[in-house]
Amino acid sequence: MPARYDAVIHKALAHALGAAVVAAFSYVTASRIPIMHEPYWASIAAVVSLYPERDATFKAGVQQLFGSAVGGLIGWASASWWHHNVLLYAAAVLLAVSVCYLVHLPNAARLSGVAVTIITLIPFSVPPAEVALRRFSEVTYGVACAIGYTAALACVAGFRRRGGRRAGTSPSGRKGPWKSRSLDDLGRESTIVVCGGSGTMTNRWDDLVALAREIEHARSIGAAIDPDKARTLAKLVLALEKDPPRADGADAPSSPRLKVADRRE
Repeated sequence: MPARYDAVIHKALAHALGAAVVAAFSYVTASRIPIMHEPYWASIAAVVSLYPERDATFKAGVQQLFGSAVGGLIGWASASWWHHNVLLYAAAVLLAVSVCYLVHLPNAARLSGVAVTIITLIPFSVPPAEVALRRFSEVTYGVACAIGYTAALACVAGFRRRGGRRAGTSPSGRKGPWKSRSLDDLGRESTIVVCGGSGTMTNRWDDLVALAREIEHARSIGAAIDPDKARTLAKLVLALEKDPPRADGADAPSSPRLKVADRRE
């Protein structure tokens, strides 16, 4: 199986395992908090907010909290004056969604509409204000669990990277003459050589960085990506994953491999 498929499967399984852990943890702990009478909402909020990246999780969590707050307030008012008036309910959803779109939070708009619907249409034995407060507290706890989980993963990954550099190992964990240098230093001092069955391709490190940035910019604006450039960058990235840059000047093997040959030697 190609290396890229292995990476995709590994990432999918890791995220699925993380979602399961966060959902179970948020439900078990929320059920032990007195003010959270429906702890499954904490699990729902945690799973909806969770992304593999910490920044994406934080952004999704902020939008969910905002949508829950807006939907809770408007749903509280709507439920207080509900009396099975469908027009009043529709106006409440319209107002909640409009507020979120006005502040450029489209994901929060959907969540606020859901909150208004739950608080207004589902009958509860407690006042609407208490229902809104419970829902917001449960969502807040679930979002906090998701953000805390991704932050913990980021801290562990950072410690592992720093530990590898102090131990003099490459990012892949293999010991060797790895030198931690900036991209600019590598661009001035080194040449990157990829050897494979189709021949040898040489690029300076700064050229590769520029190529990656060009492709990422085209992707971000929705422009067409040059397939030749994409294939070139993909080949170099796969070679880098198999064997990270080294500063030894050893001859390149016959199998695909990436090395950094110091031009000063």
